[in-house]
Amino acid sequence: GLLVSIVCVCLSKWVVAETPLLVSIKMFQRSLSASPVKSDRGPQRAITVQQLLKLFDAFENHIRSRNMYYVSENIVKPLTKPHKVSFAELVGTQTLTWFVSHFWGMPFRHFVDSIRLHAESVDPSRWLLQAYWVCTFCNNQWDVAAEVGNGQWQQSSFYLALRSESCQGTCMVVDEHV
Repeated sequence: GLLVSIVCVCLSKWVVAETPLLVSIKMFQRSLSASPVKSDRGPQRAITVQQLLKLFDAFENHIRSRNMYYVSENIVKPLTKPHKVSFAELVGTQTLTWFVSHFWGMPFRHFVDSIRLHAESVDPSRWLLQAYWVCTFCNNQWDVAAEVGNGQWQQSSFYLALRSESCQGTCMVVDEHV
């Protein structure tokens, strides 16, 4: 009886213990100034370099040399889970200027550095405000079927973003092996 009670108390404390990543997720969520605002998929659901850097700065110690697969599953999805929205809707949507093509398997740090360098090169004075459409952040990861157009590619968020009048071009992020 007593041993079982002690084990149950110890297990319950272990199960509810917050990991450092969970603590960072809650801190980031508390830092957001407003409730998420849902928007149509496509070009109106981009993020700025400033928003990307805020995310990276908040989770850099957790991400280390990991890639977008890690960021999506362990950071973006937990952050957006309470509202079931895209990351862009969570932090405040922007209208895209650049569409981003990238490989999810490259280190996320390389991805962030590449976007920063691109933004600095196209607008040195306002580079933090450059808006990028990145699938991980601009698609609602809780409703991927709708994001890809429910089988109608011309209704996909990718197509809508690429074909929008606000899209000035594609920023292709490649690694040093290309």
